[in-house]
Amino acid sequence: MASPHLMPDPSDPNAWRTSDARRANRRRLAVFLGAFAVVSVVGLLWCFLRPAQFRATSRLQVTPAIAVLPSESPASAGGESSRPFLTEVQALTSRPLIEQVAGRLRSAGHDLSPLGVDPVLGLQATLTATPVAGTNVIEMAAVGPRPELPAALLNGISEAYREQVARNYADATSEATSLAV
Repeated sequence: MASPHLMPDPSDPNAWRTSDARRANRRRLAVFLGAFAVVSVVGLLWCFLRPAQFRATSRLQVTPAIAVLPSESPASAGGESSRPFLTEVQALTSRPLIEQVAGRLRSAGHDLSPLGVDPVLGLQATLTATPVAGTNVIEMAAVGPRPELPAALLNGISEAYREQVARNYADATSEATSLAV
């Protein structure tokens, strides 16, 4: 006779009794449900006990300050036209721009102390800027533990960048005007 923990001989007609089969199926079901319950509880605890992460995204269309022939669009100018655009992507996440935004956030009443000793570095760590393929659009995203900071960061970056570009164009225009006179 076979031991109870081994499979019975399939050639023996009395080997499989219905009560043994039911008992084995109940045992399998109990093991499955027990393992399922433990894994489910652990997974739900991990999901609900971790801190919340809030995400804000925005898209910004950038026109780099380059000379483009009227018959040529900036996107079709080739590899050389992508360099000024990628420079603008880097400018959006640069320390000087983020410092301006950090100052504006502080003056608006946002507490930047949870970002560490250097809040500018903390803001840069929460920020990503990714060029959208085939366009002059940059998708920016910020993630943070408080819901108001990522959105305020992206809005502040857009405003500060817009002011910086306007200032650069005004300086270039006044310089070109003074040279022409």
